Amino acid sequence: MAKRPYNEDFIKLGFTELDGKPKCIICLKVLSAESMKKNKLQRHLETNHPNCANKPVAFFERKLKLFQSERNVMTAFTEKNKLAVYSSYVASYQIAKEKNPHTIGEDLLMPVMKEVVKIMIGEKESKKLNAISLSNNTVKRRVEAMSDDVLEQILIQVKQSPFYSIQLDESTDIVGLAQLSVFIRYINNPAVSEDLLFCKTLKLHTKVEDIFQCLGDFFKKYSIPWDKLAGICTDGAAACTGYKSGVVKRIKDKAPNAEWTHCFLHREALAAKKLSQELHEVLISVVKCVNFITARPLNQRLFSSLCADMDADHKVQLLHTEVR
Repeated sequence: MAKRPYNEDFIKLGFTELDGKPKCIICLKVLSAESMKKNKLQRHLETNHPNCANKPVAFFERKLKLFQSERNVMTAFTEKNKLAVYSSYVASYQIAKEKNPHTIGEDLLMPVMKEVVKIMIGEKESKKLNAISLSNNTVKRRVEAMSDDVLEQILIQVKQSPFYSIQLDESTDIVGLAQLSVFIRYINNPAVSEDLLFCKTLKLHTKVEDIFQCLGDFFKKYSIPWDKLAGICTDGAAACTGYKSGVVKRIKDKAPNAEWTHCFLHREALAAKKLSQELHEVLISVVKCVNFITARPLNQRLFSSLCADMDADHKVQLLHTEVR
């Protein structure tokens, strides 16, 4: 369809041009491109705005200037608001990355930024930072939005991958809640990528049914295909490796071709349980030394002083921790 040109005389009918289409400057309605005809524009004016049909051209020109002025103000406000929202996301990302409380943005970060900008640039520029929202709820929404976006990208790549594997582990955090963590590995043009798929709290029990239901609900919610699952990695817990009703057995019922492997971190724990008598005695001696140092604050201070005198790389005792 040929594009009809805009005629400057159309302003007498109360119309201006917007992206190749006629726009009424009275009701701000945008008509179709094929309506760029004098008779159709005049019919719109007489039908919808009969009280303006006999107005002079100066009336419509004033309306056009007012419309253009408001549009420029809205455009400037929109651009300014975009920068403020983007800045809010940047700050929220840093807060989440450093694992700080969400309230730190409003209580510490924003006051510091204002004072620094006021000193280095000026008070006028410092007031512009008021447009950036860093309240507790805002930071929470920003972090959740970024998390959802990352998850969406991972899910797209996983579904495009010819196959994938998962690694899961159930552990108890420092407040006593059972957390199920699931990592996923997949082909990503053409490298192999590994990401945290999800970490969810098991509210009540940590039995086979609870772990598999949490995993199955997530796969069902995001339509992750079971038939592409090629590998499962877990520790040696009975809930995971049970021959008849373990989590691995439940998963293999959904994905028969998936292969199970034992987590290599937990393999070290398995090897330590079956040490030879000589190595076992060495391990017991080391444990006694560690317990002696950590038993009393005085011992820890003396040990730190000893490390400093020996120019050691570490001045405190490095402790081994389990997955928990």
